[in-house]
Amino acid sequence: MVTGRFAVPRLPTNMGPVCTNLEGILFLHCVPLFVDFEPEDLLVLARASEERAYPEGTVLFKQGDVGDEVFVVISGRVQLVYSETGGDRSATMLGPGDCIGEMSVIDGSVRSNTAVVTGVNTRVLAIAGETFRRFAEERAHVSGKIIGVLANRLRQLTDRADRPLVKLGVSS
Repeated sequence: MVTGRFAVPRLPTNMGPVCTNLEGILFLHCVPLFVDFEPEDLLVLARASEERAYPEGTVLFKQGDVGDEVFVVISGRVQLVYSETGGDRSATMLGPGDCIGEMSVIDGSVRSNTAVVTGVNTRVLAIAGETFRRFAEERAHVSGKIIGVLANRLRQLTDRADRPLVKLGVSS
């Protein structure tokens, strides 16, 4: 995938603990939300992040919670579940390189989904919401890049919603 100046690098499949600042920078550069960030900006995020490991079934956050952290999946899987009156619906399965929770941190709204760890050995980088928000506010070039990525996500969702639903096994 190409965004901005660079092609999105592929995440390594054997990612060990992201312990050093350099490893944090290299990992974050592989994340589509951060791929066009300058190394200095990635260093700020790497220093501000905390690596965490979660067992399967852990709830990272619930729909309706205040958005106080941004998570970047290093390894494993996280499922986003949307609750509505008729029951729960699985929204999306996320994996390495995916960013979770940035929208509610940026706009101050509550979480729109529940995030549940579904993969074994799931590890994330967690960035405090206030740190992430201040980071974006203090850097106009970063805010513009984040807006571009979020606008692209919205466009993809809109395109999917506009496609006609195909019903299998139903004749007219």
